[in-house]
Amino acid sequence: MQYVRSLNEKFIDMRYRMASYKSNAIVDRAIGPGV
Repeated sequence: MQYVRSLNEKFIDMRYRMASYKSNAIVDRAIGPGV
């Protein structure tokens, strides 16, 4: 079960990074390239 747990944590971490990356991209687009 330890392997499945670490795998699940990696998947959640990956999804979190993708979500934060997308939100950062949206913020960058809203602010504009001048910043």
